[in-house]
Amino acid sequence: MAIPDDHWEKVMDRFFSIKSEYISMPLDACHYADLSEQLNRHGLAHTRSLPLQLPKTGVFAQWNNIPLTVRVILTIPRHALHALEKVVKLIRTPLLQCDVWVGSQHHIFSEIQATFGRTVQIDPDSSRVSFEQDDAGWHGVSPLSVSFLLPTNLLTNEYLMESARVGFSVMCTPGAQALEIMAGLDLHIFSTKLMDRTSVIVLPQSSLPNNKPPLAPAPASAPNRSRLLRQIGECEPASAELDEQCELVTNLTIKFTVTNPKVIRRYQGGDTPKVLQISPCVMRVIIDRSVQDLLYPFPVMGRQHKIRVARKSLYIEVRQRQSTFNSS
Repeated sequence: MAIPDDHWEKVMDRFFSIKSEYISMPLDACHYADLSEQLNRHGLAHTRSLPLQLPKTGVFAQWNNIPLTVRVILTIPRHALHALEKVVKLIRTPLLQCDVWVGSQHHIFSEIQATFGRTVQIDPDSSRVSFEQDDAGWHGVSPLSVSFLLPTNLLTNEYLMESARVGFSVMCTPGAQALEIMAGLDLHIFSTKLMDRTSVIVLPQSSLPNNKPPLAPAPASAPNRSRLLRQIGECEPASAELDEQCELVTNLTIKFTVTNPKVIRRYQGGDTPKVLQISPCVMRVIIDRSVQDLLYPFPVMGRQHKIRVARKSLYIEVRQRQSTFNSS
């Protein structure tokens, strides 16, 4: 179901409002830069702005244009991976992350790409790199190359850029933390200065060609939108009501306005709309011989509907009472 841009902005505004009020998880602040970058990159929210002019020092010294996002490629030497090998043997698939320290701030990036091999910048002024993959993986001798996206606005202070550090570590999950305490394992695998040209490459990252993600294809059982009948009026987007814990959808409601002149006369004259379910996601409203199909974002239980009619205001609401939809 496509959500209008203005409605989606309200959703994201509410999300950030809740986030700002919910302070019981202090580590959330460490993940905000990563979340912000992914939302911006995929066109889901605009959470930051770039200063008009960044200082062309440090990693930006030779750049003609400074984009909103850079890609950081960190090379972890083979000897530093011994600690990670121990973790992998014990918990098999640990969650990994990259860390950036700028001044007193610690930023965590969990959307990373990692593979064994050597990454080499073609020349210092080039945004191109060459990569030689080591197919032997853990059994080879090559270092591990890890990359992630970094919002450029974290590097606006030229003085802090010189001391900024970047690292690679095991995410501090309960399982990994237990290993750290009981087995004495170090979850911090490797770190170095951001300006370390032997281990760190910073490249400009272009924006995605399409800021809006493509809509997921409709399920095979869902009706084609072009085949839905709209003979009575114009439908508004479906609205959802959540329970007190904001975990379950309790009601799904679609409201539409009666605009067909012939239907208006019958509707205001007292005709009662009939409602029936024609597919898992579609309810059909019938007034006289005119039909309006209502497409819900989830399958609904048609027998549990409630209808609200407003003959003077010329609108109809069909509410589906539900308690089985998980909002996550």
